[in-house]
Amino acid sequence: MIAPTDRTAEPTAVHAPAPPAGAETGPRPSAPVAAGPVSPTPAAGMGVPAAGPDPISRWGGEGGPDNPGKGGPPKPRKRRPKDIGTDAERAVVRYLQANGWPGAERRALRGQSDAGDITGTPGVAWEVKSRTRPVSDAQITEWLHETELERREARADIGVLVIRRPGVGPANAACWWTVMPLGRVVWLGTLALNRDVWEREISWSAHEDGQARLLLIDAVRLLRRAGYGDPLEDS
Repeated sequence: MIAPTDRTAEPTAVHAPAPPAGAETGPRPSAPVAAGPVSPTPAAGMGVPAAGPDPISRWGGEGGPDNPGKGGPPKPRKRRPKDIGTDAERAVVRYLQANGWPGAERRALRGQSDAGDITGTPGVAWEVKSRTRPVSDAQITEWLHETELERREARADIGVLVIRRPGVGPANAACWWTVMPLGRVVWLGTLALNRDVWEREISWSAHEDGQARLLLIDAVRLLRRAGYGDPLEDS
């Protein structure tokens, strides 16, 4: 007779079969990971700069603001000589309007029949030159000859060459140089002292050689004392 099984007995432990001899032991390796650049994640509060525009693209090329030679901020556009000359003419016109010739204005271009840069000053033709550097005596002589041709074209008595002085801006046009033939200046001085000289015969050739240079403020006063423009208050 077979005795009944004891159901309260402890179960028998079951062991996994031992690995065969020579097999490696240890943890199973994980699946391989594809190689590539690692992007570290900055820690919070470490002063990471906020995203912004690329300095190279912002300045339009290589270099950025610290290297203006390569894609830096655009350089200011160089002014054309014509614009500089126009500003000088306007400065002289403004000064004449406020000092004896209220009707002075820039003259429209007349092609080859040039009668000067300024009109509205009866009896006086004006040629205005603007240079940022000192000019030679030969250049002044050439300009003075040009002014004389314009005086004849305008049928004026006096031709005045005005030259902007380097470093003296349009706001101080009164301190620009004027150049006239010496004979004209002697004649103006004679007129300023004695208006009756109009009725006398003047020999221009006796004083044509040489040049006289005056500040614009002094030339204007001399012209007005000689009878051109509005009279001076103390005349």
